[in-house]
Amino acid sequence: MLILPPGYTAAGLISLGLQAPLVLSPNTFGVTDTNVAEVVKVIGILAGIFLLLFAFWFFCVSTLAVISGIKQMTFTLNWWAFIFPNGGLTLGAIQMGKAFNNSPGINGICSALTIMLVILWLMVAVFNIKALWEGSLLWPGKDEDKDMKGIRWGSAKNAA
Repeated sequence: MLILPPGYTAAGLISLGLQAPLVLSPNTFGVTDTNVAEVVKVIGILAGIFLLLFAFWFFCVSTLAVISGIKQMTFTLNWWAFIFPNGGLTLGAIQMGKAFNNSPGINGICSALTIMLVILWLMVAVFNIKALWEGSLLWPGKDEDKDMKGIRWGSAKNAA
């Protein structure tokens, strides 16, 4: 999922932008006619919001892709990749809420995202435990190598 890098980067940029006035002096870099700390704050927040919207776009595209193929899906350990990137998107949204003076609307969306993330985590954990119990996980030919029919590992034919 491609929402991982922009989501966490957006969270970092917005957080750093919010901290800029506390760390930088108004005349940083020798500039005396503009408050550099506030300029850095605005640039950090705007860049973070742009990346957050970029992450949301990837979230929408990947969600549609997963929904379109959900009937053919069986559990693999790759399902844990649904959690971590969406955590970055949620953290970025939380930072955006802070940037907008703890906006009640954005904070409500962040709460909904967090609840959905916890539900998704619990769902993947249950499917993981179920797959372990049934023996359809962590066995040769059952995980990432299940689609590699006809490949014999260690044969000279498949050597690079």
